[in-house]
Amino acid sequence: AARRGDAAGAERLLREATDSLAAARARLDEPALRLMAFQIRDDEADPDLGFASIIAVLAADGRAAAAFRLVEARRARELFDQMLRARALTGAPAPARTPWNVADLDALRAALGTRSSALILFVTGQGGEPTTALVVSADRLEAVPLPPIDTLRPRLGAFLELVESGGNADGLARDLGAALLDPILARLGVTV
Repeated sequence: AARRGDAAGAERLLREATDSLAAARARLDEPALRLMAFQIRDDEADPDLGFASIIAVLAADGRAAAAFRLVEARRARELFDQMLRARALTGAPAPARTPWNVADLDALRAALGTRSSALILFVTGQGGEPTTALVVSADRLEAVPLPPIDTLRPRLGAFLELVESGGNADGLARDLGAALLDPILARLGVTV
C-alpha cells in the first residue's frame, strides 16, 4: 500500500500487523517468549522490512500522529525484547508481561511543558529508505523529511573515528548537524 502511495491503507496494514504480533506474543509462555527474543533476525534483503518507508509515506500524508504511535509501539516491543534477552542471560525473571508501554503523545507534550523543549525521534532504514524526524513539542507534532541514512553513513563513520581517536571532528559535526538538525531547527524556531 505504501509503494502505491496509499497512506491510509499502509497505516491500516501496519497497525494490523503490529496488533497481530502483539496478540501472538501474548499467547506465548515465558520460555517461548525468551526463545523468540533471541531468534529474531533481520531479513538480509530488507533489514527493517520497509518500516521507515511506510513511516515516511504516513508523514508525507499528514499522518504524523499515526506514525508516532506506530514508531513508539515498535520501540516499546524492541525495548521489551532487549530486556528479555538481558534478563535471560543473567537468569533473572522476565519483565512483567503487561501491554507495551507506548508513549502517549498528549502526555509527552504535557511533560515537555514549555515551548522551549522538543523531543526528536529519528526513523531511518537502509538501502536508500527515507529518514523521517518526528518532532514533538509542547504545542505540536511535526514530521520532517531528512536524507536517507545511507547518504550520511561515510560521514558518520569518519565522525565516530575522529571522536574516538581524539581528533578534531568539528567540521564533520557541523556538516552532520546541517544535514540532520538544521531542517528540524528551521521548523521549530528560535525558542527551542
